[in-house]
Amino acid sequence: MKKSRLLYVVISFSVLLLVQSILIIFSVNEMNGDAKVVNYSGLVRGATQRLVKLELSGTPNDALIEKLDKYLDSLLGHKNEYGLPYMSDKAFQAKLGELYVVWGDLKQSIYGYRKGNVTLEQLISASEKHFTLADESVHLAEFSSERKLVRTQFFIFVGMAVILFILFVSSLLG
Repeated sequence: MKKSRLLYVVISFSVLLLVQSILIIFSVNEMNGDAKVVNYSGLVRGATQRLVKLELSGTPNDALIEKLDKYLDSLLGHKNEYGLPYMSDKAFQAKLGELYVVWGDLKQSIYGYRKGNVTLEQLISASEKHFTLADESVHLAEFSSERKLVRTQFFIFVGMAVILFILFVSSLLG
C-alpha cells in the first residue's frame, strides 16, 4: 500500500512540476513581448521629439513621420508591421488611442508649420501634448508588464511551496 501511495505522490509531483514549468515559460514569453511593447512605446516618444527638432531646424523628415505611423499602428494592433504582441491592458490601450488622435493633430501642425499656416507656439503646444501622452503610455506599458511579473513571481512561489509540501509528504510515506 505504501508503494502505491509513494508512486501517486511521485506522479503528482511530476505533473505539478510540469504544469508549473509550462506556466513559467508562458509568463516569461509574455513578459518578453511586453518588453518589446515598452521599447516601441519609448521609440514613439523619442522619435517624435527628434521629428519636432528637425522640423524646427527646417529639415523635414517624412520618412520618420511614416515610421511613427507604423509604430503606433503596430502598438494598437491595426497594421502590425513590426510583429509586436498586443498588450491588452485597457488603460494602456486607452492612452494609445488618445495618443493616436493627438499624433494626427501633431502631424497636421507639422504640415501647417511647413506651409506657414501654424505658428511656432502652436507646433510646440501640439508637440508638448503629444510628449505628455507618449510618456504616460510608456509608463502604463511598464506598469502592466510589472503586474505580470508580480503575478509570475506569485505562481513560482506557490508552485515551489506545493512542490516542497509534496516532497515532505513523500519523505514521510517513504
